[in-house]
Amino acid sequence: MEKSFDEVSSWLTENGFAQYASKFHENQIDGEALLGLTERATETLIPIIGQRMKFLKLLEDLRGKKTAAVTPPQLPVVDNGDEVADEPQTSHQTRKRPAVAQAQSGAVVLNARLPWPAVLDLPTTFRPDVVQALQEKDGSKVTKKIRKNFITRIYEHFSRFTLTPGLRSYTKKFRNERKSIVNDPEVILHKRKKTKGSEAQPVALKLRRGGINWEPPFPEGEDEHSMKRHKEWLQSEAKKRNPDWEKVERRMVLTFPDRRKLMNQNIELTEVRAQYPALFNFEQIIAEFERILGVDSSILVHFQHNFHQVCDQILAMGKAKESKKKCGMEDFLTLLDDEFNEEEDTANNHDEIAEVAMALLPFLLKSSAKDGLTQLQAFVHFLPEKSKTPKQVALEREQPFPFIIVEGTLDAPEELHLAADKQLICSFRGNLVTATLGLLASYYVFMYNYPVALNSMFLYFQKCILQIHDGRKLPSSVITFVNDIDRLSNSAGP
Repeated sequence: MEKSFDEVSSWLTENGFAQYASKFHENQIDGEALLGLTERATETLIPIIGQRMKFLKLLEDLRGKKTAAVTPPQLPVVDNGDEVADEPQTSHQTRKRPAVAQAQSGAVVLNARLPWPAVLDLPTTFRPDVVQALQEKDGSKVTKKIRKNFITRIYEHFSRFTLTPGLRSYTKKFRNERKSIVNDPEVILHKRKKTKGSEAQPVALKLRRGGINWEPPFPEGEDEHSMKRHKEWLQSEAKKRNPDWEKVERRMVLTFPDRRKLMNQNIELTEVRAQYPALFNFEQIIAEFERILGVDSSILVHFQHNFHQVCDQILAMGKAKESKKKCGMEDFLTLLDDEFNEEEDTANNHDEIAEVAMALLPFLLKSSAKDGLTQLQAFVHFLPEKSKTPKQVALEREQPFPFIIVEGTLDAPEELHLAADKQLICSFRGNLVTATLGLLASYYVFMYNYPVALNSMFLYFQKCILQIHDGRKLPSSVITFVNDIDRLSNSAGP
């Protein structure tokens, strides 16, 4: 695809992405660079999630058309300079592989690599000397330099999909390149080897729920005996009226591998509390979530920032739906300064808008529940009049899944709680948006599966707001929801 910068701009305009043409030109995206774009790269070029998803689909279609229009030549692969063999074009089924990479610059960077396409073609652009040697199909003219340039191009092409290929001819090249890569989850996974002895740590066969630290090894210098001492100290410190949280944090970091091993045994929540009482604290649940994902920046800030970008669109969808048919959202919409609340004449701030938008999501992202109120109750339980205590609410809940309890109302919360398995996990001050991230984190930390009623909503948070990918496809309801948000964003203008 030999296109100049201007031709790429024209192609973007023709396909409805004219507003991003200047960004592509600034980053010198020509035809070759366009075909090589990864999903991580497009996050900077196209920041709006819905638009980016559409662009990636269009780009995949473009790659498919290029493959159909230009049949790649059978390229001779030289092995050690002795034989010349034709390597056939390879076809792979799309595989499921989560990709969560640790951020290099402090930002949360997720989904670093492209998924395998249904048909994988070989690269068609090489250095002129390589092209000439390949066209002549004369193994005697393939020098070490040409072979090196050829394999380097193959590496650049295939590393978009994996850093651990199964092709023996390129194993050495990929192995050498992997030595300088320290934060890629696929590289981390393959570096973890089982060792003999009682101190051996189990190695996860795959990255679960997008986490690169689902079952990590012990830190250097730590073993089962030191873990026991750390746990005893943490249990003793938790009994104090004012624990030293700085020391607790350090010990929690050291004992993280032991907790992951413990959680993978699917023990009761009460047993987890007995062994690690410090984990039943809101800040520690968020910190544990960050350890699982392998990020070193604030996941809460990332969540709040990304969710605020779509709040106006969520409110617009909620108002339109409620005006057509009463669904139960009116009580939340009246908290806003608009046609639903004629008594108020003061503008709402961003946090207030985000709170209402979060309360509307269970009504807009339905899974199998018959109505939004059912899903709202599975998500959050409000106690405006304190007719019951939070402990009573937790005991009465039949389902074991984590949920939020709010003492007070949406616009005036007094204290919030996370609860599961008929007990309170933790209590804290904050708002519904903050509590929602804590709720999502608790599903990761305490190894719960998403409940059916809230599956679509949690997948939206996971994949679209936090961009944590685990190989599962988005439900059609979430895709439709994202497209509606994108449509409303475009109609609103800059």
